[in-house]
Amino acid sequence: MKDGQKNIGIFIEKDNHIKSKYQDQLQRKFTIEYFDSIPASLTYLVDNNINISFAVIKLSSDTSKVILSFLENINSINPFIKIVAIETNDAIQSQFSDIIKKYNIITVSDTEDSDTLISRIQSNLLPEDAPKRKYSRVNWPLNVKVSFLDDKEKQSFDSNVLSISANGAYISHEDEIPAKATRLGLTISFKNFKLFTESYVVWTNDANQKPSFSRGFAVDFRDMSLISQKIIDEIIKDKILQDILVKIE
Repeated sequence: MKDGQKNIGIFIEKDNHIKSKYQDQLQRKFTIEYFDSIPASLTYLVDNNINISFAVIKLSSDTSKVILSFLENINSINPFIKIVAIETNDAIQSQFSDIIKKYNIITVSDTEDSDTLISRIQSNLLPEDAPKRKYSRVNWPLNVKVSFLDDKEKQSFDSNVLSISANGAYISHEDEIPAKATRLGLTISFKNFKLFTESYVVWTNDANQKPSFSRGFAVDFRDMSLISQKIIDEIIKDKILQDILVKIE
């Protein structure tokens, strides 16, 4: 954050008594958005996830399924968002011990005050110069037509975009893989519209270098128009919201 800017956090809790316990102190140190429930926070979270530094929640056995889906999706779209669990007693710590460890959740017990919460948040935030994920990325098959911009004799082909972000994509392909640095034109179809972008192959998975990936190649987008960037943003937001809502409902 630049001088004068505050780290942005979200606070999810419907109990006004619990919110009031921390609210005044938090607002002095951070920019905070308050939500009554996890579903209510989703649109804001998806739209602003790159800028959000932390999320404050209360772990509860009554809503454990919702919480687990929330944590999984938070970690997927931006693993740098710190999760802070307030009002944790011994029983909650024990019940959620595996989850706390898996997602490196910062805990504040029900006997600790707002100063402790702030201290824990500040001590766990990434340094200003730490590398952070610049773009959200989603895994979602999209149709794509790939053409060779510098070799018109090579035949274009249809395939699937398996993962996409605002700066690049991973494309599955079972036939001959374009060489690294090849300049390609991509026409990506989404719902009722298409977008075109120039791209360059940045790495290939033609010899099973990454067994967890389908055979294919990754590209970086180049000179993308603002309209195309907006379309990709909508693709990402649509998919993230769709995934989270399906898991929570």
